[in-house]
Amino acid sequence: MCYWEKVNNFILLSRERVLNSTLPELNVQGLRPGTEYVFRVVAHRSSSAPSSSSVPLTVKTQSELAVPSPVLSLSARATSAFSVLVEWRPPRDDGGQEVTVYKLYYRQVRKVVKMVQKPTRNI
Repeated sequence: MCYWEKVNNFILLSRERVLNSTLPELNVQGLRPGTEYVFRVVAHRSSSAPSSSSVPLTVKTQSELAVPSPVLSLSARATSAFSVLVEWRPPRDDGGQEVTVYKLYYRQVRKVVKMVQKPTRNI
C-alpha cells in the first residue's frame, strides 16, 4: 500500500512493507538511522477475515552518532596449536554510553585453489 503526505507544496510518498510473525513481537532490521517509521499490526486467522488495524505507532530509530568508535590497538597472537589470544583497548569515544559488552567476530581463512579447465576436444 502507498501513503502520501503533503509537506511545503511537495507530495511525499512512502510504501508500506509487510512482515509476518507467529509471535507477538518482531525485530525489524535494515532501517535507516535517525529516521521515523510508522508501525501497525493486524491479527489474522487462517479461517476468517483479518482484524482491524492497531493504532499506528511512530518510532524514530537511534542516530548513527550514538554508537561507539572502533576499538583501539587490536592485536592477536597464537598461544597454542588450538587457540589465539585477541586483545584491544576500549574505544576512544563510547558514543555517550558506557560500553557493556564486546562481540568478537571471526572466521577461518579459506585457501584459494586455482581451477584448471580441462581442454576441450573438437570432434
